[in-house]
Amino acid sequence: VSVIISFFDATQFDLRIARAVCTDACPFAISTIHSGSINAPKGLHTAVAYAPTGAPWISYQSTSDPGDETVLVASHVGAGGNCGIGGEAGKWQCDIVLSSEGIGEYTALVFDGAGRPHIAFYDTFTGYPYYAARIGSGGNCGPGNSWICRSSYINTHDSGQSIAVFVDLCLLLVSIKRPGSPLERLVPKMRDAEQGPVIQILSRFNEIHRDPEMRESFEVFRHVVFDFHGDYYAAVP
Repeated sequence: VSVIISFFDATQFDLRIARAVCTDACPFAISTIHSGSINAPKGLHTAVAYAPTGAPWISYQSTSDPGDETVLVASHVGAGGNCGIGGEAGKWQCDIVLSSEGIGEYTALVFDGAGRPHIAFYDTFTGYPYYAARIGSGGNCGPGNSWICRSSYINTHDSGQSIAVFVDLCLLLVSIKRPGSPLERLVPKMRDAEQGPVIQILSRFNEIHRDPEMRESFEVFRHVVFDFHGDYYAAVP
């Protein structure tokens, strides 16, 4: 089993990875991907995922001054990249996805069935979760506008801390169980629903999506909508 862990080195202020091929034991090798400094740390709020090609990608935050935060993504390209230190030099491509005040905490990274990366993260300035997806062209962020970035407005401040993203069913999931959030009271209702008829529907939906042919044409459940005290909220693709 191939294992990779991305992490922030709080001593050197770098983005690093620990990588190993595990059998009975896992001897990890540590490498630096993006070098930082005390005034410009790299690798905060990092997440890692394997692309369908088998190449690891890493999402992370860098800062230079308070109010000058950046979300970046590092992808393993093998050669010709612009980052990586020592034995990893040139093997990684590090790109800026979005820069803005307060942007980029709690990043989460995942790939969809077409191999496109998706990143969810938190914007401390607005208090909302953010979402970015690499679409190739026609976007509004990233190198050459190859990404699309948008805020996931949820009508309550500080609603996006502890982010998770899952796109295989075309959904952006944002953690709502945060102490003090008005959405926290939805958790018991969601647990009750899990014991009711809705779980049968979602289980059948999961079975259908295991069939590659059905995955090409099945377009139901493109949105998830729920009612909270008369207001409707949605998690959208």
